[in-house]
Amino acid sequence: MPQGQGIWPAIWMMPEDEPFYGTWPKCGEIDIMELLGHETDKIYGTIHFGEPHKESQGTYTLPEGQTFADDFHVYSIEWEPGEIRWYIDGKLYHVANDWYSRDPYLADDYTYPAPFDQNFFLILNISVGGGWPGYPDETTVFPQQMVVDYVRVYQKSKYPHREKPAKEEMKPREPLGDGNYIYNGGFDVDDSAAVGVEGVPYTSYWTFLTASGGAATVNVEEGVMHVQIENGGTTDYGVQLLQAPIHLEKGAKYKASFDMKAENPRQVKLKIGGDGDRGWKDYAAIPPFDVSTEMTNYEFEFTMKDDTDVKARFEFNMGLNNNDVWIDNVKLIKTENAPVIDPSEIARPPLLSGNYIYNGTFDQGPNRMGFWNFVVDGTAKVHTILEAMLMSADLKQE
Repeated sequence: MPQGQGIWPAIWMMPEDEPFYGTWPKCGEIDIMELLGHETDKIYGTIHFGEPHKESQGTYTLPEGQTFADDFHVYSIEWEPGEIRWYIDGKLYHVANDWYSRDPYLADDYTYPAPFDQNFFLILNISVGGGWPGYPDETTVFPQQMVVDYVRVYQKSKYPHREKPAKEEMKPREPLGDGNYIYNGGFDVDDSAAVGVEGVPYTSYWTFLTASGGAATVNVEEGVMHVQIENGGTTDYGVQLLQAPIHLEKGAKYKASFDMKAENPRQVKLKIGGDGDRGWKDYAAIPPFDVSTEMTNYEFEFTMKDDTDVKARFEFNMGLNNNDVWIDNVKLIKTENAPVIDPSEIARPPLLSGNYIYNGTFDQGPNRMGFWNFVVDGTAKVHTILEAMLMSADLKQE
């Protein structure tokens, strides 16, 4: 198996008719095996899908001291309707059975198990460079090769039918007694039952992340969060302190406030938005703001115009700059409730295409019948056939 920085061998699959559900990632992608050349003891098994893009990924790491370059291994998947399973040398290490495919011009998701209900073709290749494995450096050796002994594909005579797993509706996290939706906004709570930054006291309910070259650590000093930034990275979320889940109601108004200062004047981005299920949407749309070297109180107000989100994220994005940041007294207060609206008075808007008929192609929702009701009276016998996204009805008079 190839080794070295920036080397990326993979065995993967793409649909034969990519436009059928739409361009990547809506079309789906199945990665049977991926390996990063600088992590030769670890493989990844992944599917990509959806719009917004999501993935389901599993990993397998060899025992210490072994690498996938030492010997041949058998990489395999079992792909059945509604479930895909990944194996290494016969050992199961990942299962995916919950995905979707969606086009912004449609009213609902394509009927499950789309997009993994079509023909895919197999690819064996070695990529070089890219954001995930990084780019080759002075340690990378060329030429590289991936040696494959055999490829085998089997098909069963019949397969089990699986429905998409039902998800329990997530209950909103209620605000604190003072109305604050931010827990431990003063960095003075050390709750063993709450997740916090590992190894850092008084960070309960907060998550600290770095990405895209960001390098930083956090520490709470006399009730003030100190973000010590070594490298801000190449994106604003290269250094990120966040809290979730935050309950935001459509139509309600909110005020975010906090105290902040910086080592030297710089900008910080406050993002109050959705997670990957919402396409990382920025609900508040607050532009980056200037932070001075004096501890200052900042306030921002916004109206939640998007659909209610019970798992929104409150993020301080401090990337793109190497200056430290101090934060305290973080609050998010609802200042005005959402207006009460009679559902019967809400006009259903047309789709982006202008079509007022939802699921006119009979390929969305449960059994391809999303938004449709099929009704007959006592004088007829009816059965429906939904195949290849066509609908027909055979009516027989009693």
